[in-house]
Amino acid sequence: MSIQKISDAEFKRASVSSLPIRPNSSSLYGGTSLSATELRAAFDRAPALIMAKLNELIDSVTGNADGDGHISRQILTGLSDSHTLSDFFADILSGELSKYLYVGDETLYNAVSRSASERGDAVKSITYDIESNKILYRTTDGEEFSVSLPESGIDSYVAEKKQEISGYIESELNGFRYADFGGEAASYTLEAEREYALSGFSALSVTLPSPVEAGFCSIVHFSVSDATKITLPETANVMTASGESVDTAVIYLGDDVSGVSVSLCDGYRYTLMFIHDGEALTCTVNRRAI
Repeated sequence: MSIQKISDAEFKRASVSSLPIRPNSSSLYGGTSLSATELRAAFDRAPALIMAKLNELIDSVTGNADGDGHISRQILTGLSDSHTLSDFFADILSGELSKYLYVGDETLYNAVSRSASERGDAVKSITYDIESNKILYRTTDGEEFSVSLPESGIDSYVAEKKQEISGYIESELNGFRYADFGGEAASYTLEAEREYALSGFSALSVTLPSPVEAGFCSIVHFSVSDATKITLPETANVMTASGESVDTAVIYLGDDVSGVSVSLCDGYRYTLMFIHDGEALTCTVNRRAI
C-alpha cells in the first residue's frame, strides 16, 4: 500500500492552532483577517485531512480484496512462500494445520498418529465364555486372545487376582499408614520408608525398630491435646556404617526442641521425620496450629 502517514507538519498546517489569535479581526492583532466562510473552512481542514486519509486507506484495502470482499489472500503469513492468511484458514478446516502445528518436539499430526498406533493393542472388550471357562479379550486392532480360568470358575479367579493385587499394593505401593486407636493407649513402632498418621489415642508411645538400619527414613503425623501422654524415643539401637549395632541418642532438631529433648505443646499438629544416615539418627520436628 502506498498510503503515507499524516506528518506533524501537515497536521499543523491544517489545525486550528495555526490560525491567528483573532482570525477575523484586523491585522493589528496579528495575522490576516478571515471571513466567516474562511474561518469555518479553517476549522474543517484537520477533520477533512483525516477523512481523506481514512478513505484512501479503505479504498486501498477494498481494492486489493478478493471477489468476495475478503483481503485474507493478500496477507502473507510467512509460513512458506506465498502462503496467505486465506491458506491458513483453509488449513484449519482441512486438517493441514496439524502438520505444522507443534506439540513439544513433534507436530500435532505425528503426535496423534503415534498415539493412535500405540493404542492399537488396547483392550476393546472383555467377555466370559461359560462353556470354555475362558476370559476372551478383543483389542482395538481386532486381535483376540484368551485366559483359561481354574475349574472353580471366574469367581475363584477374580478372588485370587484381587488377593495378588492387594498384596502388591500393600508391599510395593502403599507407603502410607493411617491408624485410629479409638480412644485407647497405643505404642507404635515405625518402619522404614513408611509415613504414618496416628489419631484417636488416649496416650501414645512412638518407638523405633531395633536395630535401625543405615538409610532408615520414616515420617509420623499426630495431633496433641495432652502432651504429657506422648512419649518419643530418646535413644535407639542403630546399625553403623561399619556394621556394628550400638545404642545412641536420637538427635532432635526443629520446633519445640530444647537441648536433647522435645517439649510438645497442646493444640498443635506435629510432623516428625526420623532419618539415619549411617552416622547419626536425627529427627526433624515441625508443628502447626490445629
